[in-house]
Amino acid sequence: MLNRTMDQLTSLRLEKKYRIEQFFLDRNRDIDLICNTAEIKQIIQNRGVVHSNSDEDRLKSDFTYLNNYISSFGYYQRMFLANGDSVIYCLNPVQSEAVDSCTDHPVLTELLVQLSTESHPSGKTLLKDITKSNPVILTGKPVTDHMGNTIGSVILEIPIAAINTIMTDYSEQN
Repeated sequence: MLNRTMDQLTSLRLEKKYRIEQFFLDRNRDIDLICNTAEIKQIIQNRGVVHSNSDEDRLKSDFTYLNNYISSFGYYQRMFLANGDSVIYCLNPVQSEAVDSCTDHPVLTELLVQLSTESHPSGKTLLKDITKSNPVILTGKPVTDHMGNTIGSVILEIPIAAINTIMTDYSEQN
């Protein structure tokens, strides 16, 4: 009976490990897709500058599309768009539009800028775990133009609740 219990626990551990790895691979694919959209590149390059009503309508449409995308599965709390070393927009799925004042906490702003500048040289997706007072995970990736030059970064905030859901997995079968 003891061996059977150990085998079940080992199996459960391996299943949870696989699901967490798959979760982060999926988030990596998401941020790759987001960084390669024309909307993101346009917003970062123009810094959301509006010259006409059609520009404003297009910008609102882009933000609505991005908000719908990041809220569709519930894995992301907020998305930050950074231009160089400053965060220019924050998209929150519960809000209909992006806001310029991105963060309510200066430590988060500093970490977002740090993540943005660290991801630029490597071109790879980076993860940061903020566990002191606000348990979230930040994942960021640089955005490049058609010539391969880095023009900014996309940073996604993943709440710890998404990880906890995988780890606890309360269902009738378990």
